[in-house]
Amino acid sequence: MNQKIFNIKKFNADYIFYIAFLIAIVIGVYFRMIVLDYSFVNEWVTRDFDRAFSIFDGNYIPLAGPEYDNGGRLPGPFLYFLLLIPILIDYSYDSIIIFNFALNLVSLILFFGVIKRFFDKYVAILSIIFLLIYLPFVQAAGFPINPAFIFPFIAIFIGLLLEITLNQNYKYLPLAFLVLSLSIQLHFSISTFYAVLLVNLILFRAKVSWRFIWISLLVLTVCFAPYFAYKNFYYMSSKTWIFQGAETIKGVSVWSLSEILKVVFLKKTILRLTYFNGLSYWVPFSNNAVAVYFFLIYSTLFIYVFNIFKKGVQFCKKEISVFSCFFIPALIYEIIHPKFNHNWYSYIFILPLFLIVSIAITDLYKSISQFKRIGLITGLAILICILISDAFVHLEKYKKTVFMNSYKNSQKIFKLAMNQLNLSPKEFVDKVYFDSPILPYSLKRLELSDQNPTPKSSKKPSSSKCYYLIDPNYKSMKRKSFFQERLDSFSNNDDLQSVKILKKRISFFEIGWMKMMEVYEYIPKDNNNCYKNLLNPFQVTKDQRDLLILAKKINKSDLIVVNSLQQDQEFDSNSNLNLWEGNYLVVNNLIKLPVQIKILIKKNLHNYLVTTEMNGYGYNGYNPTKEIGLVISSEIPPRTNKYKMNFNRLFENPVYTTNFSWKQDFNLPEKTILRKNKFDISLFWEIENSKSNSKIYSMNSIQKIQVSLTNKTKKEKQVTSKNQDYWREFKNLLDYLI
Repeated sequence: MNQKIFNIKKFNADYIFYIAFLIAIVIGVYFRMIVLDYSFVNEWVTRDFDRAFSIFDGNYIPLAGPEYDNGGRLPGPFLYFLLLIPILIDYSYDSIIIFNFALNLVSLILFFGVIKRFFDKYVAILSIIFLLIYLPFVQAAGFPINPAFIFPFIAIFIGLLLEITLNQNYKYLPLAFLVLSLSIQLHFSISTFYAVLLVNLILFRAKVSWRFIWISLLVLTVCFAPYFAYKNFYYMSSKTWIFQGAETIKGVSVWSLSEILKVVFLKKTILRLTYFNGLSYWVPFSNNAVAVYFFLIYSTLFIYVFNIFKKGVQFCKKEISVFSCFFIPALIYEIIHPKFNHNWYSYIFILPLFLIVSIAITDLYKSISQFKRIGLITGLAILICILISDAFVHLEKYKKTVFMNSYKNSQKIFKLAMNQLNLSPKEFVDKVYFDSPILPYSLKRLELSDQNPTPKSSKKPSSSKCYYLIDPNYKSMKRKSFFQERLDSFSNNDDLQSVKILKKRISFFEIGWMKMMEVYEYIPKDNNNCYKNLLNPFQVTKDQRDLLILAKKINKSDLIVVNSLQQDQEFDSNSNLNLWEGNYLVVNNLIKLPVQIKILIKKNLHNYLVTTEMNGYGYNGYNPTKEIGLVISSEIPPRTNKYKMNFNRLFENPVYTTNFSWKQDFNLPEKTILRKNKFDISLFWEIENSKSNSKIYSMNSIQKIQVSLTNKTKKEKQVTSKNQDYWREFKNLLDYLI
């Protein structure tokens, strides 16, 4: 009879437990549906989406992954091939956004299976309950940035690690290295898990056969082979000392007790998971949620570590393996100080952390009396209810904060603007500067939003017209903003042929955005490009890829290196120049910026027309170029003329990269004579040091590119000839790769 009563009680307890689990699933999925509906797409996201579309469209195959914060690229293109899966199903941005949402849920299912296999259903259910309501994990379902795709791989890795350490199934070692080697191509933070794997192998004295070691090394070689090819062919720039706010690796002082205690108690990692986190940096955790998570994390970590010491290492292999997945990456983070304001640096900790918390709570439950168990369950239920209630409040704040910046609503903004200006997506990108925090950052995105455009008028805009759009409210602001500074710079720009304000403003009221944009229509002088800011700062065109491949072979020992790629000239019977065409590669090693300059000089009836094109790409975070252009000097008067490129940094993509393609025409003064061996052309490039306004590096006439080549230029030309032979040999392949 007693046994029967016990079974009924156990059945009822389990039944209640399962009901709570189902409720948590409904709430967790509901939370994720909200962030999916308000999914957010920024320049980092469109960068990766567009590279995946490039593979699908047959344009080219990237050999490296997303950019690091401090320059360079992740070691492989796996992310872009992963994103091909939803594109194959539906050719749209929406399919990738839904794919990320699905992977977020799949990671929960995978993790549940892993925990249930190595622990029990109670630990598994409790872990998933925490993960369902933890807001950074929820937000990742609606923000498809590259680290958001990492969760399923972390779940798989933890399962493989436990299989290796507990069951000594070393045949899974190559698979573990495969998972890590592909995951690191999603986000570099998971590289810390290599240390987790190696420490566990050493700690538990794993006796791995050489066969599995060699297979693991082969896996590593294959996974990183594309990146090795990328490094061999591609000029890799990084943020320089000029960039303000660049973070460096800092060591921990062993003589400072406070620093040691911060490391031991993982202060920065815990803060990263709580106080400096939430749905996003716009909507951080409330103090109530922070207090709950602080209590849960520190109390359960203490219980967890205490139980490990109590039972001994050999009896706690599961616990130690899981703890190492949290502690070792956290310890590395404490030492190297990664960037703190990116909440996705916390993603690698989320799954192991709540597994540790659930194991500790379950162990505590088993070790206390029946009466205390009731108190534990009640207290835990109250804490979870506080977190759920807090999450509802924050989701409402999130919806209001991200409303018009969400993917769906911003698509409406761009489509309406294109229709109002009567521009195609390509024209919109080439002709419009949209002075707003809401930007598309992708031509592909605009093309996909314009698949069913509203009918446009038959009158097409003049090809020479450009547009500058700004919120007129910025004019009336008492405190000057960078929007106003740009508008002032635009209005007072001498390089514009004509500027007028169109009578009709663009209103976005009909789509729920309470904004009106004032439209400035203008025509630039000298056949200049329009100012534009709608493309991704990480976009690398075919011309720019060619530039970066050629720049790889350039000598990097000098401050400025000039390489002659092409130089053709024609003179009349009096040795006066009729036609001169030059193509030059300039690598500025001070700011890690390669630039290709094409110069065409044609003689007209009374003067010379000079057409100059510049194409450059560098990942320096801030372009310190103050002025750049050409000096054309002649021994026959007029002797010297200086021509500044219309390269206004106020109108660049302001962060991350210097990514530009510029064209400009200008006429030399009448009666200018350019006679053979009597004139030269030099590039001037003035750079300012952003760390100190008083210290400016001015480098006028850094190098002179002359018609009669100097010995140094001839030497560079010989080097370039070899480069061009090398380039032609691989041209067909490299056009499709990198």
